Amino acid sequence: MRRVVLALLRVAVGLAFCLTGSAKVLEHEREVADFTRWGLPSPDTAVYLVGGLEVVCGVLVLLGLATRFGAALLCLDMLGAVATAGRIDGGFHIVAPPVLALLSLVLVARGGGRWQLLDRIDPPR
Repeated sequence: MRRVVLALLRVAVGLAFCLTGSAKVLEHEREVADFTRWGLPSPDTAVYLVGGLEVVCGVLVLLGLATRFGAALLCLDMLGAVATAGRIDGGFHIVAPPVLALLSLVLVARGGGRWQLLDRIDPPR
């Protein structure tokens, strides 16, 4: 049962980051304005880097390929979001990133549960 719950958590976290990362790329100008307000260096480039990181790591987590590594990077990403967006805007940006960081940490500590693609490539012993 624990492995099924972890798999559901893995899929939810992976989807959340795929969607938010995609939004950063698709709504680039709006995100650049936000990144500028939050004081990030080179906001135009940073939006692409953060969006790309979230999409790539979100897919890794979603599919169960390098789940712990992807989740660790996403946790760091969310700590950065708290330090920037959370500090400046508060509200949603002070609540959602810590929750996503905590859920990512659970995946780092416990793994991705059942139905991971990596299990099909290299079955657990």
